[in-house]
Amino acid sequence: MTEAVARHWRRFWFEPDHALNLAVARIIVATHALWHLLSRDYAAMAQIPDLWTTVPSMQRWRYLIVIDASGLEPSLQLLAGVALVGAIAGIYPRVSCFVAGVLLYHLAPLETVFWGQQQPTGRGMTLAAPLLIILAASRSADTMRLWPRDSGESLVSWEYGWPRKLMWVLVAQIYLFAFISKMVMTGPTWAAPDHMRRWFIAFNVSDWWRFHELGLWIADRPTLCLAFGVTALAFEASFIAAVFSRRARYVLVPMAALFSLGTAVTLNVHVGEGWLVLLFVNWWWLAHRPSRNATY
Repeated sequence: MTEAVARHWRRFWFEPDHALNLAVARIIVATHALWHLLSRDYAAMAQIPDLWTTVPSMQRWRYLIVIDASGLEPSLQLLAGVALVGAIAGIYPRVSCFVAGVLLYHLAPLETVFWGQQQPTGRGMTLAAPLLIILAASRSADTMRLWPRDSGESLVSWEYGWPRKLMWVLVAQIYLFAFISKMVMTGPTWAAPDHMRRWFIAFNVSDWWRFHELGLWIADRPTLCLAFGVTALAFEASFIAAVFSRRARYVLVPMAALFSLGTAVTLNVHVGEGWLVLLFVNWWWLAHRPSRNATY
């Protein structure tokens, strides 16, 4: 039993993968992080008077925050953007990913100002920082890079597999923890028609929201409300299977894209991290489908 578990463990983490998949993962993660960075003005948030005075010193040091250094934030934000562009373009990708990951980790707590939360988790940069550090520690720069020049070699190795698998685990926890949170706070009745109806109404009646008609139309139909609630719970609970099963990925990855689109047009909720499911796509296989040797 123990030997079988160890064998499956090794096969999971050390399964060969293609360098192209990891390089594309680098571009996806850096592009997603850059989109977040450009859609916020973290430097302006950092200069709010007395922003950090009530935050315990241990929390401040944890995120590399110095109260009297808010004037440095514009430069740090600019440097983070430059590093992300370097990661996307493939200019010293490992260094670029590491610098961007550390700086985004520092900027992440400012998401609490934007969202009015108590903790710097669950939004924006929650995944960007660790994903970039994983890429910096892996061989994500072996192809699709500008400088140093790409050798153009077609590489397959276990060293390209484990970083993607680790990133898959981090992305899957978005949905798994969302399901657990619903079960802990509300229970299975979260999917009840009345409960879903309140959600659809609450997120469609304000003039702040972009979409209105579809969500309110669903709210008037209890059967559809129940169907949406049950589908959401089933999807969030099962997405973890995409980490371990290729067949599950064929179903759950497209569902994740539809899930993100559906929440946007019916609830006006944009789950930006949801687009990181693109990390599950086998880009090398897509690029070489006509070839009989496209097995990775």
